[in-house]
Amino acid sequence: MVSLRSRRSNIPRKQLELRTRLCRELGIEEVTLPFAGELIQVREDEQAWAGAAERLLRGFALSLLVPGDQYGRVSGWINDHHLGTKLVYFRVPDKLPPRRSQHTTSTALFTKLEVRQDSPFAQWLAGELERLASHECTETMEDFRRADLAITRQGLIKGARGRHEKNDTTRIDDRSSYVLGWTNQAKIDALLDRAGRVHAAQRSLAEKKQALAAAHEDSISLDKVLAQLAAMHDYSEIDWRAAVRHITELNEEKQRLEAASKDLDEISRRLEDIAKEIAEKEDACAKADKALGRLSGEMETAVRARDAARALLDESAAVDARTHFPAVEQRLTEAHLQCRTADECARVETRLREDLTAAKTRWGKEQTRLAQSIASQMGTFRTRKQAGSPTTTGQPVWRPPPRRRRSVVQPPLFTVAQPPRPPMRPPTCPRCQKRPAISPSRRRYCHQCAPGGPLIPPPCRRCGSMTGYYSAGLCARCHKYAPQQVDSCLDCLAWGVTRTTSWLCQGCRAWRRNHPRTGTCRTCQRTLALRAGICRLLQQPATGQT
Repeated sequence: MVSLRSRRSNIPRKQLELRTRLCRELGIEEVTLPFAGELIQVREDEQAWAGAAERLLRGFALSLLVPGDQYGRVSGWINDHHLGTKLVYFRVPDKLPPRRSQHTTSTALFTKLEVRQDSPFAQWLAGELERLASHECTETMEDFRRADLAITRQGLIKGARGRHEKNDTTRIDDRSSYVLGWTNQAKIDALLDRAGRVHAAQRSLAEKKQALAAAHEDSISLDKVLAQLAAMHDYSEIDWRAAVRHITELNEEKQRLEAASKDLDEISRRLEDIAKEIAEKEDACAKADKALGRLSGEMETAVRARDAARALLDESAAVDARTHFPAVEQRLTEAHLQCRTADECARVETRLREDLTAAKTRWGKEQTRLAQSIASQMGTFRTRKQAGSPTTTGQPVWRPPPRRRRSVVQPPLFTVAQPPRPPMRPPTCPRCQKRPAISPSRRRYCHQCAPGGPLIPPPCRRCGSMTGYYSAGLCARCHKYAPQQVDSCLDCLAWGVTRTTSWLCQGCRAWRRNHPRTGTCRTCQRTLALRAGICRLLQQPATGQT
């Protein structure tokens, strides 16, 4: 259909493609080489004989007409190429001989045809049609048998020397196979009409298919019902009328009983109330079971928390911590905090830790402010008194108190005997030769010169400053022994003594050698329990990077 709409010829597409290929390669226009069928058609008033004309002239209509000036080129091309189909062509001379008049009747087939007059092949075609289509168009078989050359509307052809032919490969009224005519509108209409009939047939078949499918489903359902019916051995099993009668009788009996009993309604209401009460009790019981399960889980959690707390209090490290319990209770009272449950204890612990951290930060800032104030006042004092004195600087300098002669020997740091302590100084960074080293290994470096550095020093554990880190987790401002007084260690490591190889000052080394059990701290005047030769404050060393 697409091919027919793109052209006007009735010639089959394969023949047209062959002509197109020939003309393209020879550089010839297609109108120069027409097919005979493109120039012949049946007259409008003789369409009843269109099928007979198609039967007789189909072979001639598919013949190619070649003008004399193109005959050589066309013949050479056709001879040199494989066409893939049958092709018949006629050489049409440029000058035609005078036509010989033939004895024909008015009922001859060629009189029902017309030739396209604007074609240069019109005269040649008229002569050929007069010769090829001189068959008499007969309406009856008597006329057909009497004529020498005859043709019927049904397509029966009688030729010379008694040759008869009828080709019913296709229906004689099937215009989709016609090849005559210089317009194909009739063929398009015929194809559209056929398509409509095919679609109608398809719809009819689809409806029949649906009807058959429904009938098939009904037969399957009927087969199942019959199979179930065959399984029944007693008619009473399927006697539904008897069952309906029995149900009716029971309903009537129920109504009689309900009408006869005065207390039945009251009993029914009480039964409904009892059923509702039972449902409410069951719901309450289910909720109680759920609450019991939740409380059991909470109790198990509380028991585990209690056991963990008791184990923590039974540890040896908790003995010294008990001395701080009164202060903790006082803080809880001042903050109006209570620990009635384990969860509340966790929240109170978090709240108390936050308060202590805030207080620590606040006092660190206050210490920094006081140090700056002292430095400012010392600068003012230096300006007023001794300008340019080498011993007066802008920073507060710690000086040891003057030694006073005492008649009694000063008591040692702890009750155990201690050897005299030599001056202590932290190892110096081997690169910058200025800052104290932070690594306890053989090669020690400061934070700036450490391999892979510079490293970020930890913040000061007292004031939180990120600058001026010195040693033992403290900055130079908060360290008890500034670089000027590093040789005189008076306390243990946790208070910021400069680090040595074993992280112990000389006094703690003596404790290790003698393994004392108790000792009195000269700073806080408390008797401390010693474990493994280390005081309580040494059990958690300073947090500086190593």
